[in-house]
Amino acid sequence: MHVRRYLSRLLHSRWLVLLNLLVGGGALVANHYFQFFCRPVAWAVVVLTLSFVPVMFFGLYSEHMPRIMGLASYLFGCAACICVYCILFIWEWNLFALPIAFVRPEAILAYVPHFFLAQILALVFSEHQLFHRAYFKAALYSGVVFVLSMAVWFNVNTRPVFHALRCGPEFASSITPSYMTERMLGMSWRYHLKFCAYDGWRPPLHDPALVSALWLNVIVEPILHLAGYEDPCQGASWQGFEFTDERQRYNLEKAIIVYRRVFPDRPIREDCSCAVEESVTYLNDPLWR
Repeated sequence: MHVRRYLSRLLHSRWLVLLNLLVGGGALVANHYFQFFCRPVAWAVVVLTLSFVPVMFFGLYSEHMPRIMGLASYLFGCAACICVYCILFIWEWNLFALPIAFVRPEAILAYVPHFFLAQILALVFSEHQLFHRAYFKAALYSGVVFVLSMAVWFNVNTRPVFHALRCGPEFASSITPSYMTERMLGMSWRYHLKFCAYDGWRPPLHDPALVSALWLNVIVEPILHLAGYEDPCQGASWQGFEFTDERQRYNLEKAIIVYRRVFPDRPIREDCSCAVEESVTYLNDPLWR
């Protein structure tokens, strides 16, 4: 009981709001200069903003605006889903960030999702009477439904995309242009798929829907390696296509050719890279020519 009261007082602290602003601002700056999540796509920016504003400023409005607590509780659930996704995405850095922080202090910001998730869980288990657990759970269920829907959509488009990438651009006509096929064709050169701290530029955009769908389809390397899959293009010039590395140029060029067949009006290069420290490398890469 005393622990719950302490948590409730802590969550209402104005100092915690200030700390949230400092931590959140530090995470944004670090993501701008270093390669963590790259630049979230537009819908992800909107969801991220709407979900974390109530979390960061909870101590300022919780007692004064009880009418919005139902909505705030739902957004807390959305923020919890985002935190879990971020923790899973950085995988090895959950262990390595702390010792590396002694050499590069900015590495400690890898624990920002853990910091906010701890606040969310503290509120869920506190004695705060205005918090609506039903709305919070509804947000968690919504997140699960969303991710499963994206995974099914990805799976439905797997074969036509695989055909075009493996056999040649003439198979691009079998791909139905859609949100998901655009993401799939842009994997590894336009859309960021996994965290890597060891080499050059990352693809500049990050779409959590694509990454989650990839995880749930149990595909370790994009686009896919299908066991027992009948080769549809014996003797084709593109046979042997595989994504084995995000910077394997020959295969990236193939993916860009198919992408432009299906989405001729979309740009293939962004105006800025995933991270400032690799901007020159990305913007001047011969791949775009």
